[in-house]
Amino acid sequence: MISAAPDISSPVGVIAGGGAMPFAVADQIAARGIKPVLFALRGACDPVEVERFRHHWIAVGQLGRATKLFREEGCRDLIFIAR
Repeated sequence: MISAAPDISSPVGVIAGGGAMPFAVADQIAARGIKPVLFALRGACDPVEVERFRHHWIAVGQLGRATKLFREEGCRDLIFIAR
């Protein structure tokens, strides 16, 4: 079966809120050979699970900082997951 997903060569940013879903998505991204970079929301994301991935901690009000980090990491694609 051929995947309908486009070829992605840059890291994918995962803006991670609470729950298990951000980590399940990051695991699937990694399984496809793409580097996930988590942007973990302070106070919502599990700090133990976050350590499994390249990550940055951000707050909801830090849009400028988050944008700078996305660019520094080379993330052209972003996924936002909140529970």
